[in-house]
Amino acid sequence: MKEKHVIRTQEKGITLIALVVTIVVLLILAGVSITVLFSDSGIITMAQKAAKETQKSCKKAGKEGSTPSTEENRKMYQSVSNNGGFYIARFEAGI
Repeated sequence: MKEKHVIRTQEKGITLIALVVTIVVLLILAGVSITVLFSDSGIITMAQKAAKETQKSCKKAGKEGSTPSTEENRKMYQSVSNNGGFYIARFEAGI
């Protein structure tokens, strides 16, 4: 009796299931990222609020277009950090 040799080929590549799972994970990450950036308490909104606070403090001090003083930085830092924009206030204030 002759033995038949079965040649097994290993298929290389990704399966359809792996591709679908990857796409779903990327969609979830994109959704979370967009929400964090553009929501009412998101990064973009908080940065805009911090920029407005900076402009207000400069106008109040009569230094339009210049950077606020250390005291103005402290006040802005406290007001924005109370609203949840801790890191943005530090960035905008140059702390």
